Amino acid sequence: MNKYHALLLAFALLTVTFAYPSGYDGSSPMANQAPVADAGPDQTVILGDTVTLDGSGSYDPDGLIDIEANIQVNDASGSQWQTPPSIGVDSTGEVHVLWEDYRTGGFDIYASHMANNGTSFAANVKVNDDVNPNRQSRPEMATGPGDLVHAAWEDYRNNNWDIYYANSTDGGLSFGTNVRVTNEAAGDWQNNPSLAVDAFGTVHVVWEDNRNSNWSVFYANSLDGFSSNAEVSWGSTPGNQWGAIVEVGDSGTIHVVWEAATDIRYSHSTDGGLSFGNSLVLNDDGGNASQGKPSIAVESGGIVHVAWEDTRQGDSDIFYTRSTDDGAAFESNVRINDDATTEGQATPAVSVEDGEFVHIAWADARLGGWDIFYTASGNGGANFLPNVKVNDDTLTKHLQTRPTIAAEDGGYFHVAWKDSRLKSSTLRDVFYAEGKVSRLYYNWDLGDGSPPSSEVIVDHVYSSSGTYTARLTVTDEQGDSGNDTAVITVEEEQVPMTVEINIDPDTLNLKSKGKWITVYVEISGADPRDIIADSVLLNDALSPENDTKYGFVTNESSFIMDIDGDGIEERMFKFDRSAVQAMVSPAENVTLVVTFEMTDGSEHSGSDTIRVIDPPK
Repeated sequence: MNKYHALLLAFALLTVTFAYPSGYDGSSPMANQAPVADAGPDQTVILGDTVTLDGSGSYDPDGLIDIEANIQVNDASGSQWQTPPSIGVDSTGEVHVLWEDYRTGGFDIYASHMANNGTSFAANVKVNDDVNPNRQSRPEMATGPGDLVHAAWEDYRNNNWDIYYANSTDGGLSFGTNVRVTNEAAGDWQNNPSLAVDAFGTVHVVWEDNRNSNWSVFYANSLDGFSSNAEVSWGSTPGNQWGAIVEVGDSGTIHVVWEAATDIRYSHSTDGGLSFGNSLVLNDDGGNASQGKPSIAVESGGIVHVAWEDTRQGDSDIFYTRSTDDGAAFESNVRINDDATTEGQATPAVSVEDGEFVHIAWADARLGGWDIFYTASGNGGANFLPNVKVNDDTLTKHLQTRPTIAAEDGGYFHVAWKDSRLKSSTLRDVFYAEGKVSRLYYNWDLGDGSPPSSEVIVDHVYSSSGTYTARLTVTDEQGDSGNDTAVITVEEEQVPMTVEINIDPDTLNLKSKGKWITVYVEISGADPRDIIADSVLLNDALSPENDTKYGFVTNESSFIMDIDGDGIEERMFKFDRSAVQAMVSPAENVTLVVTFEMTDGSEHSGSDTIRVIDPPK
């Protein structure tokens, strides 16, 4: 069997036990801390462009977490075993929990549900439909369109481990016929399933599988009744692959994480599970520390959140990373647990609200026994709140492990876990708690008189050039606020300047006795009158004639013209012919360069190529 039998963790809720700031002894109420606003960087844009103002870096440093009293889920009492649960919430807010249960003398899968704002769970119902005392274990569940409740588990009814599936169409009151998901030959084992349901109701299942003589990750979906099992590709990843978890994004991308050797691996499919790309290693420690027990959640727009247990700092901690590009790349790892002890943390569970909170729960030994701890991020994983204890019992001899978590819009989260408070340390019940994280409210003053916006990210077009101060105010549920500004500079579009030089004559006869070489300077995107005549040089050496006795120096109609008739005016300059002839030698192609400065201080240059001849007398 595989090592993933360790802890998948469930989640419980109760007294708000913050990791308080240094020096605070908890003897009196702690003042609320104002949220920190982040309006993003200053920006310079061209008039007509869309400005994106991003306030997602804002956060509440003490974001209050309210956790309600714990509730027992299973209705069997006495010396019965109830073990790791899985939790989900449907569109009505009804909570559904599955777990492994020994009440009948064999291990079965049981389920229960509780209405939104309920205070107790309904009568427990059996999910697996076999009648023999064969073991069923490690259930996983998800809710989907139509509020169907979907369940998958590992099942020994065929005298070897297979993956089975069933669903409930009546809100968890009963479950239908069990369907075998795996299609391998008898004798091979399949364990530890995970399932996800997409927006169209398709069920996606992954599991660990030894049909190829080593433990691999396999995948199937309900489009073909789970008849096709596909191996998830991970390139040249060595060794056994364990504990795969699957989620599906709104784009249809199928995301899978698992542990391989000492690393956390990730891959995804964009073709409905027909193929998976080579895997990425998500842990960035670069060493031989052990990483395992990953959990994944995906929100709209392809934002992927992953957490796992990690020993890179000696003891086991909870580490986290995210991808903002549908799994193409992941950010640097961050540690989630904020304790200063050397006690362990294990088996995280992640859930997410679209555009709201990232919720993470895990098992934690910092207080001397195993408890359930929790944290949340209100800005997409950029910052996390102080850790909070979830279970409301106080004795360290009680063990709470293997949390599972489900998010609900509005900052609500639901946690279930395995709990020994009512039994011996070797026997457990399933407990549950509901929690809520205080939200931040956003207000953007865009600085140009337009209506304010309450969105986290705002796209705006300023109607005229100028400098604007966009002010973001974020307010927490206790009424405290924080402010930040971003300066937006809107500029007129600058038409690119091009310089065209035309030299007359285009064939220069060194024997000619003429007086002038004429140069026409054409500038697109600027007025040739703005050329500073005294700055003009030919080949960085020769200045034009600027004596005011000449009309072509003083009379604009003589030096501003459209000589080539293209609708763009040129500025004419005349250079002493003998001086020019002294600068050149006979050749078919002689390049002459004209440099000059404009009244705005900008410097420009252009060139023309002429023919130079020196015929015999």
